Amino acid sequence: MRRFIIPVMALALISGCHHEAPTEDIDKAAAQFFLRLKDAQYDQIYDQADENLKEQKPKAAVVDDLQKLISYGRPQEWHRLSMTLGTEKGDKRVAVPLYTLKTDNIPSEVSLKFIDDDGEWRLLAFAVTPHPRS
Repeated sequence: MRRFIIPVMALALISGCHHEAPTEDIDKAAAQFFLRLKDAQYDQIYDQADENLKEQKPKAAVVDDLQKLISYGRPQEWHRLSMTLGTEKGDKRVAVPLYTLKTDNIPSEVSLKFIDDDGEWRLLAFAVTPHPRS
């Protein structure tokens, strides 16, 4: 009986070590991004981002990009238009939601890229497409 219990317990421990981030939390992670952007909490956005983003871009460059994004106006409302899910960096799950962003100046579309870091969605990249009013 012991021979059976020990391998089963070991398997349960191994499989329990990796947690997947729920896909419902992607909108929560995006809301946190937009709220921090609205409050100009650029350091918090960078500090909570995935290590891969930090390896690709220094903090000053990310802060500069965030300041360019906020130059279109402070976020007021955002709604997800679409989302793709996939894998990257081996078996890491990634989510790329696309949001329409209403600001006090120029409406935009913002693409956020999150990576599942052991059960938590972390920012990996972002891009904005402004839509100037005609």
